[in-house]
Amino acid sequence: MAATRGDQLTIRSAQLRVLAEGARSDFENRMMRHLAKYFPEKCEGKTESTLLEEVRKCVQSAGENGIVKEQDVCLYTDALIISGQVDGVCLPWAIEIMRNSAKRGPSATASLLYDVAFAGYRPPTTG
Repeated sequence: MAATRGDQLTIRSAQLRVLAEGARSDFENRMMRHLAKYFPEKCEGKTESTLLEEVRKCVQSAGENGIVKEQDVCLYTDALIISGQVDGVCLPWAIEIMRNSAKRGPSATASLLYDVAFAGYRPPTTG
């Protein structure tokens, strides 16, 4: 339990880690549902654990590239999933975008990656 001093609440490091792990797990689950809803063919044939591992790789890669806001991480993950770059396969256009990411900032970089990936994305047609 957190210690209190007067009106202040002190949260210990272990408690912060638990909170962070819960938030991360919640985001990963929401991201998997998002991918299944908007890009079902990219999830088809994958087990839940495989998709979760891909989401985790994307989240880690986003963080390593300074992309940490939830919306930006979502765009970044979408871009990697729909362009097939989850396993470290980096396409030339993505390399160029990332090379210049410091100039534009993390949000603009995530948006641009998504826009370029989505422009080349062709969802399967039905009918």
